[in-house]
Amino acid sequence: MESSATNLQDKIDTDEKALKKLFDDTSISDMYDRIEKVVRVGKRASKPRPLRVVAVSADVVERVMRAKSFLRNSDLLVDWDLTVKQGQQKNDILIELNQRKQNGEKFGLKYSEGVARIVQLKN
Repeated sequence: MESSATNLQDKIDTDEKALKKLFDDTSISDMYDRIEKVVRVGKRASKPRPLRVVAVSADVVERVMRAKSFLRNSDLLVDWDLTVKQGQQKNDILIELNQRKQNGEKFGLKYSEGVARIVQLKN
């Protein structure tokens, strides 16, 4: 949930505490010290703005993304920060995946460094 504080530093502190709690609740609590910056993206609206989290290295990002499955029952969504082109590619892949599933084929998505690809699922 986005802070309703008026002071910028209070908002930043609230976001950082929420991120720290998220990390502590999963298997990545040791990664919090390797976060460089936490920033709200976009203009304030009726729904909370996304948080952009900048890590010091790619291995931190990989660990966070691997741990995101632990958050499925929470009110938080963790996802890659995609460019417009990457977002369009992801949408195209999802359309193809859904068509294959409708045809009865068993396929799923696998992500590697933020890039989705279709893989055949094992029985």
